[in-house]
Amino acid sequence: PLPSGETIIVVGDVAGKGLASALVGTSFRSAFRAMVHAGLSLQEIATQMNLLHYGEGDEARRRYVTAILFRLDPVAHTIDVLNAGHNPAFLAGADGALSKIKASGTPIGLLPFSNYTTQQFELAPGTRLLVYTDGMTEVFHGEDEFGESRLLETFLACSEPTPDLVLGSIWQTVDAFSDGNEQSDDMTALVLFRNP
Repeated sequence: PLPSGETIIVVGDVAGKGLASALVGTSFRSAFRAMVHAGLSLQEIATQMNLLHYGEGDEARRRYVTAILFRLDPVAHTIDVLNAGHNPAFLAGADGALSKIKASGTPIGLLPFSNYTTQQFELAPGTRLLVYTDGMTEVFHGEDEFGESRLLETFLACSEPTPDLVLGSIWQTVDAFSDGNEQSDDMTALVLFRNP
């Protein structure tokens, strides 16, 4: 949380696996935290992070970061979102309205310049948000992939009253789909609610 009462959140996924990707993730997190506390806008943060990451050289560029940044204002009940090459986030209203928040710019560190844009959404009572990494959709049962459509259906069909319970329901569905088989990618998900 910031002194203004706003909260800035990032969900990101580093390309590649292993120690090198883990180090990039740690470096990304540290730089992100420093920029948040410097009072920068989401666009400024994404632009600076992109230049910083790209400037690290070829190895870093192969380990670009898809990221989705949020600025949550709990007083105005709004959320600003910047999607830098990440999977679409799902914003579901209590009235059934659905917004897929798609990428508005390239992954961080992939290209030397990218134009990032921010979208703002009102969080009416009952609004729910799901953000996830591609490991959630790339779960396999044999040759069949869980995919974005199944994830969205699972999220929308879940009537659990808290974010923790919604996440639990999603994990159970993904695990049942895979028959408990080990998957090749890490999985991260975040659910936010505005209480009805």
